[in-house]
Amino acid sequence: MSGLVIRVIDTRMGRSFKNPAPFDFVCGPETGMTKLFAAIKKRCGAKKIASLQILSHAFYVPESTIKSKENPDGIIERFGFGVQFCSEGINEGTAGNFSAFRGMFASARGISLQGCAVAATSTVLRSVGQFHFVRIGDGAALCQKIADSAGTGVVASSDAQPGPCDVEFRTYKVRNGAKVEMIEEKGPPMNCEAGPWSGNVWLFTPKGKAPTQLQ
Repeated sequence: MSGLVIRVIDTRMGRSFKNPAPFDFVCGPETGMTKLFAAIKKRCGAKKIASLQILSHAFYVPESTIKSKENPDGIIERFGFGVQFCSEGINEGTAGNFSAFRGMFASARGISLQGCAVAATSTVLRSVGQFHFVRIGDGAALCQKIADSAGTGVVASSDAQPGPCDVEFRTYKVRNGAKVEMIEEKGPPMNCEAGPWSGNVWLFTPKGKAPTQLQ
């Protein structure tokens, strides 16, 4: 498959990729999506894109449940509410931004959204005082809209994904009376890579009526 492999990592996932490549990009909460996409297009020039890989966390909505030994906090994370990417996030309102890449893909599976349960569909019951309401997260519809906008297939999973990252540790000594203790602090993730797909993986094709299960 000819074409460029473009990788983008959001800083809330990690600072960079483990094995840097010429067409790696980094974005964060201060990065505008349209500005990032313009920079990617400029670096690509007239070359086609084989794959645009986005490594970023997915948004989730917490739902309360009964506390148990397995779930001491009594919280279930419900996904399907978009992707934590750039300043705007990827959602129903910003999925159309991927039209910037229409006609640039050399592959029928041009985009990979490598975050946890991006393609999940969830129904969450929330309560505020005496009021109860339901929130629906439709990650599948979001992936379909991206595919329609970009003119290429979108690969995403409805399950949690491995994404091993190097983590920086800091060790120092603390005196407690006559006793000296070693303290180790865990810092934010640094260099990351996308692990192999886990769980159910789906392919959303442009104007497709239903996704194809790849795994």
